[in-house]
Amino acid sequence: MVFNSKKAIMSKPLAFFLSILVLLTSCGTVNQPKFKNNNNHKDLIFSKYGESTIIKNDDNYETWIYDYGSFLKSNREVIFNKENRIVSNKKILSPPAYLFRNILAPVVILALIIGGAASGGGGIPIM
Repeated sequence: MVFNSKKAIMSKPLAFFLSILVLLTSCGTVNQPKFKNNNNHKDLIFSKYGESTIIKNDDNYETWIYDYGSFLKSNREVIFNKENRIVSNKKILSPPAYLFRNILAPVVILALIIGGAASGGGGIPIM
């Protein structure tokens, strides 16, 4: 049996479009220097997230913690070095966001792939 890629792509335009969309959006965010052209990272973070709820200082780093105290809103922790440049910018997912990202989204994607393969085309060919 010969796999005809042109026929498979043309018969499943939605699956092809979504695949291209996922590929392009994931490639665009890998190693992107978001703060490269900005000299004052603290002002940028302040303008984006507002005033932090907790500020911790130690010898070399300053940590801004955004604890929203909400079940739905994700918290954030930003660490700056002595030159006020961002060392780490971590988002701590809220329970609903965590469930969506790590359980629901992969299950839906897997179901679409299996459903496409079971319907006779458009799925990922397994050798």
